[in-house]
Amino acid sequence: GGGAVKQKIKPLYKTKLLFVLRDQIERSDPMDHLSERLNGELSKIWASIAKPPGYEESSIHDFFDLAFFGIPHKVLMEDEFRTKCAELRDAFGLPINDPSGIFQSEYRRGVSGDGFATYAENVWAVVHSNKELDIPSQMKMLANVRCEEISGGAFEIASADIEKLNESHAEDKLIEDFGKSMARIYETTLTQYSEEASRYDAEISKAKELNLRQHLDVAMGKSFGGQSILVVNAAKSSFDIESKEILLLDSPWVGIDKKLASVMKDAHEVFSAQCKFPQSENLSSLNALYDAEEKKFRTYLEEKVNDLKAKVASVALEKGEDMFVGLMAKPLAGVIDKGKEDVWTRTNTVVETAWGEVSREQQAVIGSDGLSLDEKSAAQYLSALQQKCFTLTKKELQSVVGTKDAMFLRIMDAFDSHFRHDDKGGARIWKSHVKIGAIYDESKTLAEATLDRLATPTLTLGPHKYSATVLSPDEREFVLERFRAQSISRYDEAKRVQDAMSERTKIPWWIYLVIVVFGFNEGVYVMKNPVLLMLLLIVLPVAYVFYAIDSWPVVPEQLQPVVEFKQLVVGKVSELKEIVKTTLNDDPTPQGAAGAGAESATSAVSSS
Repeated sequence: GGGAVKQKIKPLYKTKLLFVLRDQIERSDPMDHLSERLNGELSKIWASIAKPPGYEESSIHDFFDLAFFGIPHKVLMEDEFRTKCAELRDAFGLPINDPSGIFQSEYRRGVSGDGFATYAENVWAVVHSNKELDIPSQMKMLANVRCEEISGGAFEIASADIEKLNESHAEDKLIEDFGKSMARIYETTLTQYSEEASRYDAEISKAKELNLRQHLDVAMGKSFGGQSILVVNAAKSSFDIESKEILLLDSPWVGIDKKLASVMKDAHEVFSAQCKFPQSENLSSLNALYDAEEKKFRTYLEEKVNDLKAKVASVALEKGEDMFVGLMAKPLAGVIDKGKEDVWTRTNTVVETAWGEVSREQQAVIGSDGLSLDEKSAAQYLSALQQKCFTLTKKELQSVVGTKDAMFLRIMDAFDSHFRHDDKGGARIWKSHVKIGAIYDESKTLAEATLDRLATPTLTLGPHKYSATVLSPDEREFVLERFRAQSISRYDEAKRVQDAMSERTKIPWWIYLVIVVFGFNEGVYVMKNPVLLMLLLIVLPVAYVFYAIDSWPVVPEQLQPVVEFKQLVVGKVSELKEIVKTTLNDDPTPQGAAGAGAESATSAVSSS
């Protein structure tokens, strides 16, 4: 038989050897010639090396791809040197499998870059010590590298899917079925990894799977954060709108607990529907994240609810204050206006009555159909409202009697009320018999006493008490001086009115003459008609001229009755003078004289 045929074993993969030659000059040493010579020298070296069985007939090109790159002399050919260096640098930066690049996928060994140094160091240590390579260790090394690659590939796909879903967040839109979508990506990624990594070391595969889960948790946690922010913002906007609508109501506290419970329930349902993950052992970390965020969301809603209830309570307090002022201000002003001896007792009665009405109305606010305050909170609420009402009362008193001008107006009102009105409330008529001086003194004393009372208010409402002197001695003296000056003007005005009324009661003498000559009814008629009165004023002077020059005889016969009437009038006037003189002696009033004169004149005219 012939000799045994040596079988040539083909290597699993090849390695690329790149030789960089410096100071290469193309004209004297062409690159093709250098490559050929170097290939020959390397082949001789390879042939001289002892080889393992099965590789005796192998060549260097079965294991290596040889590449040569020449760089010109830096000093002699600097531009060409820089150009070649840039070309070599660019070749290292090209993507894998680029025809012009250094790195090709066929040269990869399944070892990650960050572990290559350790991997090469361990392999060389084994070779250098002339020991056999430990295949299991190499398998673990391989498993570590491959599981890392599988995990990275699976996570890259998952990241792309997650980013695609996150596009909705960029547009401020919620991801529909967020929890289910994330769970589907999670499960798909883990399944893909398990199918490919199950062929490698179980311990390493499990460790890489845990690392993959951590990366997925981080990526999905970010997406969950974006989703939860949108849900919280939407809930916040909805709650703010609901809050505004509640605060615009006339009685926002009515049924507020039920309204807020409904709002919180709706918000929780939306948060759960849009953010919650399905219950799964694989999603335990994400479910824990959801629980933490849900707790934050619940706390946030409770804070918003408490803030709203505080605002409603403030509204209720303001309405209570407004109601108190409405019930207190006008009656208080009325009591102060009267300024009687028991003014502050009456004032406290007004304040207590107003507070009683307000506190009864506030029971609806703090009760079960309102803010549902417990006993302690309700007491604190009513105490705060009472304090505010007491402060408002002091403020009202300050405006009514707390300033010099206000006090001056009060005592002037007290003075005028007594000086200008009688005991029955009617306006005084300053007749001649009315003693103005005495009334003035009484009114002045009353006004000064009112000042003393109003200047020292005493106020009580529940546990709150207030007592003070609202005017300083200088302010009090200023008010009194101003009052005295004003009251004197009132007195002078009354005296002028009294004097004017006395003058108006005197009746002119010529009115008696008209009534005597024409009779009462005709005389009144003449005085009411200006034309007749003017005619009378013209005729009388003319008649007097005739009388003075005694020209009556030349009067035509037709006017003789007038002359006789004139003589009769002259006689009667003389009689009238005597009658008026007698009447004035018996009745000093002008009215009595007028009545007697009118009666005599009437009888005289009738007899004539």
